[in-house]
Amino acid sequence: CAPPNVCRMTAADGTGVCGRPWLLFAETEPNETTADAVPLPIGPDAAVRGVLDPAVDDHYDTYRLDVPVDSRLAIVTTTPDGTCSADTRLSAIDGFSLDGIGYPEAIEPPLVLAQQDGGHLGECARMDLVLPAGSYLFVVDDPAPGGALSYVLRAVPLAIEGERCDGSQVEVLCASGLSCDDPDRDGDGICARP
Repeated sequence: CAPPNVCRMTAADGTGVCGRPWLLFAETEPNETTADAVPLPIGPDAAVRGVLDPAVDDHYDTYRLDVPVDSRLAIVTTTPDGTCSADTRLSAIDGFSLDGIGYPEAIEPPLVLAQQDGGHLGECARMDLVLPAGSYLFVVDDPAPGGALSYVLRAVPLAIEGERCDGSQVEVLCASGLSCDDPDRDGDGICARP
């Protein structure tokens, strides 16, 4: 497929169609409570582009992920170009805590349900989760705020060892510790230990 298109998987034999993944939708402000949390789609058809800007008192962004059936998903932040040149922190939170006491207490132990911080510049935040059907809340923040920070938040289907993946890591990510064995990058790879 001619860039920026990628081959989208359509069948188990690796056949597919060319298309553009990850259409970006801008977050809406305010998104500070459960009532105004921005919906996070499950990809690869859409992702949310957000901005944290301390200059306008925007330190936290809240997202709601609605999972229609039990799913394995990776929740991932990147920069808009798909790299990890910014430092974001991702927290799974309890809506009662957020609405009751607000930030930053809802994203600190012992109230935070799960948290992942890329650690420093060059590392994306990523959570590999097994989620029963339901609604979930996530917060993105900058653990070392400076200037405005742009990021993209994606919910990506997650494959385990022996399951199908695509080598371009667009439609399906392999669980942490695995890589997609798809040498010809035609979308019919298998998640395996490197």
